[in-house]
Amino acid sequence: MGDASAAGTRLLVVDDEETVRAVLVRALAGEGFTVDAAEDGAAALAQLEQRGGQVALVVTDLVMPGMSGRELGRTAARRWPHLRLLFVSGYSEEYLHSHALLDARVPLLRKPFLPSRLREAVQDALRQLPHAELLARDAG
Repeated sequence: MGDASAAGTRLLVVDDEETVRAVLVRALAGEGFTVDAAEDGAAALAQLEQRGGQVALVVTDLVMPGMSGRELGRTAARRWPHLRLLFVSGYSEEYLHSHALLDARVPLLRKPFLPSRLREAVQDALRQLPHAELLARDAG
């Protein structure tokens, strides 16, 4: 069953593939999280605008049409400094580096993964400093 710390914790799952998004939402809701979903960066920002103060973690695919997961993370972290991020991708590290999609400060969950690994990655990400604080540390 779900982790006690999951109860009442709101997550936002962002993935342009509907089946992947549905699997992530179902797995995380099964762990006791409250889960919202968005199909791209623009929809994610709209969701955050509605619930910004309530979302603790954004779980986002890195490679999406329009806005990348990294761009979404930076934009969201500036607007909602308490947010934590977890990147998800099935692309190779070489591809992600060559397209400047990785951010070493944000944990990366590699597809495919087992539900137990998703749960661990989300719990680890929730223990991280908010992304805005990590960005500020680099600037200073």
